[in-house]
Amino acid sequence: MKAAAISELADLFGSGIDGDFAARTAEKLFPTLRALSTLDFSEMLENVDKTEQILRQDPAGIYPNKSEKTRNHYKKRVEKHAKIYHVSEYRIAEHVLELAQPVQGIASHVGYWLFTRPMQEDKVSRSGEIYIFANLLLTLALALAFAEKSMAVGLLLLLPFSEPVKTVIDYLLLSFTPPAHIPRMELENGVPPSGRTICVISALRDKNGIEQVFEIGTNSAANDISATENQ
Repeated sequence: MKAAAISELADLFGSGIDGDFAARTAEKLFPTLRALSTLDFSEMLENVDKTEQILRQDPAGIYPNKSEKTRNHYKKRVEKHAKIYHVSEYRIAEHVLELAQPVQGIASHVGYWLFTRPMQEDKVSRSGEIYIFANLLLTLALALAFAEKSMAVGLLLLLPFSEPVKTVIDYLLLSFTPPAHIPRMELENGVPPSGRTICVISALRDKNGIEQVFEIGTNSAANDISATENQ
C-alpha cells in the first residue's frame, strides 16, 4: 500500500499534470503515507494466514503465546518441510497438528513435531559426542607430544592443555556455526506464576556485603507488598 502511494506520487509529479490538481492530490496522499507508516499489518496478515490459524490450534496452548519472531521461525520451518515433501504449507501444519492432538506432555506441542521430531523422524544429534571427542583427542595429542620425554610430564599437562584446546574449539564453532534460534514467549501480561523461578548466585562477601544483600532483599519484598496493596 505504501509502495502504491509512493508510485502514485511519482507518477503525479512526473507526468506534467496541472500544478493545482497535483497539489490537491498530494495533500491527500501524504497523510495516507504517514498513517500507513504507523500501522502494524502483522496482526492483519496473521488473521488471513491459513498456516498461522492452524498452528494457533496447538493442543498445548503454547504457540499462540510465542513472540512474533518465534512464530515466524515456526512458519519458516513449516515452509522448509513443505519444500521437502512438495506439499502446501498448510498441509504440513495440519499434519503437525494431527500428530500433536492425541498425545500428552511435550509431544502435544506442535513445535515438538517441527523441531525435536520433525514429521515423526527420529532426529539423532551427535554434536555433543563429537565436541567431547575433539576436546579429548586434541588434548591427548598435545600431552603425548611431551610424554615422549617424560610420561609424568605428559600426564601433568593433560589438565592445563584441556583449557586452551577447549577455547580454540569453542572459537572455531562460534565462527563457523550459525547461532540457534531460542524460542521466546510474548508475556504481554508479565511472567505467569507457573513460569516464575528464583535465581541464586553464590558469592563470597564480607560481613558488610552480606548486610547490604539482605537489605536489598528486604526492600524488594517491601516494594512487592506495597504494590500489591495499591492494586
